[in-house]
Amino acid sequence: MTRSDGFAVDPDVLEKITSDVGRALGDMAEVAQMPEQPAAVFGHDELAKSAAEFQDSWREGVVELTRDVQTIHRGIGDTARRYRRVDDDAAARFDAIGRDGGRSA
Repeated sequence: MTRSDGFAVDPDVLEKITSDVGRALGDMAEVAQMPEQPAAVFGHDELAKSAAEFQDSWREGVVELTRDVQTIHRGIGDTARRYRRVDDDAAARFDAIGRDGGRSA
């Protein structure tokens, strides 16, 4: 866990969030591909037309939201990798100090 001035980051938690957001992206992709219902389901032409217009607008919104969530997904993933690298580097330095008694620090 990386700490600085009372601020702490747990790379494991960031990696889990990245995974969870990735699953949400998959769910969003499935929802965006839902087929339109045939007009006969609605029983009225105007209602069918309104439903189709709503679904088209909704699908466009989901596509736009998906793009934004993909950006967030990449950002969280990059952040998690950077914090993991910092933790691994710090652990390696402490291991080196422990091995040589701090003589090469």
